[in-house]
Amino acid sequence: MIGQMRHWRQRLWGAFNAWLPARDTTVISLRPLPGELHRDGQPTEAFWQHLVELCAQGWLAGAGHLSTLPAPPTTTLVSAAGRTRLKPFGKLVVVTELARHTADGPSLMHLVCTRNGTAVASATSQLTLAPAPLVTRTLIRASALGSASLPTR
Repeated sequence: MIGQMRHWRQRLWGAFNAWLPARDTTVISLRPLPGELHRDGQPTEAFWQHLVELCAQGWLAGAGHLSTLPAPPTTTLVSAAGRTRLKPFGKLVVVTELARHTADGPSLMHLVCTRNGTAVASATSQLTLAPAPLVTRTLIRASALGSASLPTR
């Protein structure tokens, strides 16, 4: 439920801030719940996946691409590394920026910081964009036009 509320918040943020100029770097904040962390304070795999999905959605909205996509992209966690122990309910600030473009789609780099700016973790994700639908033209038969008159001189 909390994860769904985080996604709704990102969608609302993208809808209300669509008038802002496009940005290469986006910032989101969240608080990890106790169930999203192991006993040693390291994030679970589900938390990492959820984090990169939120950050990718925020980056697409901030870069101005979210409304132009035919379907939501698939976000895949490529790598994640925690440097220090995270505290449950501690505020985390995640900075996301474009790392590179590949044949599959853009790769994003995520830097997880505490409220005071200390880097505590980093992650990399890959966005797989859905192919654009094929555009087909509607051909009109001459018989469907009925009577057509051409101007003559």
